[in-house]
Order: sequence, then structure tokens, then C-alpha cells
Amino acid sequence: MLPEDAFEPRSLRELVALWGVAQRLEYISKCGVDLYNPYSSSAYAGFFYVDGLAGARAAYRVVRQAIDGDPKLGPTVPMVIKRGCSNFEAACGPSDKYTFRPELPKLEAYLKDRFRMSPMPENNASATFLVWIDTAYRTGDNTYLEFTKGEPFRPKSVTYDPAAG
Repeated sequence: MLPEDAFEPRSLRELVALWGVAQRLEYISKCGVDLYNPYSSSAYAGFFYVDGLAGARAAYRVVRQAIDGDPKLGPTVPMVIKRGCSNFEAACGPSDKYTFRPELPKLEAYLKDRFRMSPMPENNASATFLVWIDTAYRTGDNTYLEFTKGEPFRPKSVTYDPAAG
């Protein structure tokens, strides 16, 4: 199980800024909508994946410094180290109680030496960003207006005065 440094951006503005920081750092990462994850109370999330708890602590310091120095983020953006995904922990119990068989490191080394990941196709960034904007709109996060030139994502419905006759 790979430890991860987890962020909880509080707005689309912070999610996009975090994504920009992630692109500049040398860690495997992902940023996106977490609203549909039943084990998360956040609309957005960002994750940096590393190997081992010592690696997570070292990465934490590097990423925390980058986040703190970003004018759209800063030291108030929440960041934690997790041992695995929330779904896995919910299914398997608290990660601080995990135990591993003694032969696991040898098996992991054997597999890691033989595993070759195929190149990933480029993500459709426009479609992904549109989902992020839609989520911001639907959750009342008006920072989406910064990415739509101030234009509402959807037109407001026509409403009527109930007292008019």
C-alpha cells in the first residue's frame, strides 16, 4: 500500500492551483473531484503518491513548501499523509493496524523489477476541466466564474412572483 500525501482544496481556484503545483513536482499525482466518493467529505482532492512512510514524510515537506509558496494556496490548505485510499481503509480497517507478511518486500521487489506500465494516453484536459467547473457550479463554489470569464455556467431559471396576479 503506497502512502500518499492528500490535499483537500476548498474551491475550484485551489484545485486548479494545486494541479499546477503538481505538474511542476516530480511525484506521481492526481487532482480532481472527490464529491462522489462516499468516504470523503470534500468536493475536491489532490494526491501525491510515494513509496513508504519515510518517503511520504519527505515528500510532504517538499509539497507543503510548494503549496505554502503558491499565492492561490498557502499554509491554510489542508494536507495530510495517508497510508492508502479512504475506500480501502473503510473496507480493511484503520491503516495503523495493517499487518504485512514477512515475504511481501521480496515479492514486491520481484514484481516491481518485472512490471512495465504502458504509456498512459493524455487525459482529455478540456473535458476534465469542464467536470471540475460543473462540480463547482453545482456545489455553490463561485470561484468557477474565474474560469468562465465571469459568465454563469448555466442560465438561471425564470422565476415568478407568487403575489403577482
